[in-house]
Amino acid sequence: MHQNTTSIIPDAGIGYFILKYVMKPLLLVAACLPAYIASAQNTSPITDTITIKPRDTSGIKDLSDYVKFLKKPGGGGANAAIVPHKMYTNILPFMGYNPAQGFMLGIAVAQAISLGNPDKVHLSTINYGANLTTNKQIILQAKSNLFLKEDSWLVKTDWRLMVFNQNTYGLGTGDPYSNGNGAETDINGVKNDAITYAQNMKYKYMRLYNSILKKVAYKTYVGVSLNLDYHFAIDDSRANADSGGHPTNYAAYNTRNGITSTSSSVLTGIGITAIKEGRDNTIRPTKGYYTNLAFNFYPSFLTSSGSATQLFFDARKYISLSHKTPTNILAFWYWTSLLLNGKLPYLATPSITWDTYNRSGRGYVQGRFRGPNMMYLEMEHRFPINRNGLLSGVWFINATTASKDDKSIKLFQYIDPGYGFGVRILLDKKTGTNITADYAWGLNKSKGLYLNLVETF
Repeated sequence: MHQNTTSIIPDAGIGYFILKYVMKPLLLVAACLPAYIASAQNTSPITDTITIKPRDTSGIKDLSDYVKFLKKPGGGGANAAIVPHKMYTNILPFMGYNPAQGFMLGIAVAQAISLGNPDKVHLSTINYGANLTTNKQIILQAKSNLFLKEDSWLVKTDWRLMVFNQNTYGLGTGDPYSNGNGAETDINGVKNDAITYAQNMKYKYMRLYNSILKKVAYKTYVGVSLNLDYHFAIDDSRANADSGGHPTNYAAYNTRNGITSTSSSVLTGIGITAIKEGRDNTIRPTKGYYTNLAFNFYPSFLTSSGSATQLFFDARKYISLSHKTPTNILAFWYWTSLLLNGKLPYLATPSITWDTYNRSGRGYVQGRFRGPNMMYLEMEHRFPINRNGLLSGVWFINATTASKDDKSIKLFQYIDPGYGFGVRILLDKKTGTNITADYAWGLNKSKGLYLNLVETF
């Protein structure tokens, strides 16, 4: 049984040591990052050494050098430069498995294009895919990160349409049996068995996130966003199936917050966003940083749960460990979502693996942790395995903390770690696109295999 991190038994081994002496202090420090980065962003362009330049691919091999049908016509020499306005497309049909979706069959497409002089503009990226799973899920996704007019404008989109079913585990981090999500209750003096904390829900989901930002200073963009989360045809199958009289986590949340619409939920809002883009490559960074600070406002007439205000912050840092081997790097990722006032629909509360690229929380099933307030931290070491760059490896650790809406669970009260390792196969040496395969573990025997295109962050 998971316990508060201040009282985990000493024989928990390396996982306990990492959690207490590495991840918990780092997560506390990361909570202070917004103020630190705000001051750091005043750095003069003269002292900022991050540059944009085509990848040096001399001596580098990718998968197309070994698999003939992947070779692209007109690919140029070993170190051919990125051609402006030429779309570089990588298509990966795949079969995979993870606990949330079961076995899946689908196709993933990663595209990159330089919409200007490659020496002066970032690569623009478009990622989309379609999946069918043995859990009777249909997943369609399209996401873009477009740098326009010589990097003077940035357009970001995240569109999804899903027929989905997924277990939910209540709000907050920690073991559901010890933190009140699904724990046994006493009703009229009669002790009832706890409802199984993995409660399945079926629903359809549409996400339309759109942002447009103008470059206002060196590597700094400010703009607006329009975000829509629409969950419909919601079937909380356990709500009426539990003979013990226990409400599901979804039903209990709606009751606590006075939400009467249970078959659908709408969350529509307008955001103000500021992004600092300091990565040398947006697909496979080897140095630099990225920050995204957003205030999202959800007026009551555009939501089904009343008005709300939300703060989101995302920060990433890449440190090269070798001048001779730039792909040997230490990467850090921190994000937090804080509900400043109001309330959110249950399925729209922040949750692991529901970030833009579905990458957070390796070691746990998608949606395992959610809450109105959430913080996430990850560290990953990326290193080459062979000299020609075809194969590389990673090891990583992460930590998640989330609160509960009734304040019975607070941030940092429980911190749940994950850890794992993975391999990378270079699919496109010009853009740096990788095929990624990771295996990760979490607490309470949680584990999973994760297959994707491009780096985790």
